[in-house]
Amino acid sequence: MSGTVTETLVPGKFLCVMVHLLLIIVIYYLRDNNIYAGVKSTVASDDDDYKSAEAVLLVSLAFTTICLAFELIIIVIGLTIYFDTLSATSIFLHALGILFSIWFVLLYWPYWIYWYIWLFTSFIPFFFEFMTVLTARIFFLYKY
Repeated sequence: MSGTVTETLVPGKFLCVMVHLLLIIVIYYLRDNNIYAGVKSTVASDDDDYKSAEAVLLVSLAFTTICLAFELIIIVIGLTIYFDTLSATSIFLHALGILFSIWFVLLYWPYWIYWYIWLFTSFIPFFFEFMTVLTARIFFLYKY
């Protein structure tokens, strides 16, 4: 039974992470409306307020990309394949990340809201994945 669950969860996790990463690229290219939603609409694109808002959004997108890249590497290496609860949690949180990222683009949410999306849908799965890999590595070192 565990084999079939694992065979279903790992591809699902991979697809969710890839779609989430694709949406980060979409947000990068469509970021102007979200920046204008968070600053005054009279601000020009060369104004300091616009540039600082753009920098905040780009930093949050960079952190999201780093978290997703780490998870993607761990999936490809296969260190957490047999942790079904971790995979199910990761799939759920990344599915929420996909949904919120789509709403972020389509509803022109202000740029600063993306930090909350990053925290709950990218950092938490990254943290769980990192702690699982670290714990497995420590147990492996002490066992052998």
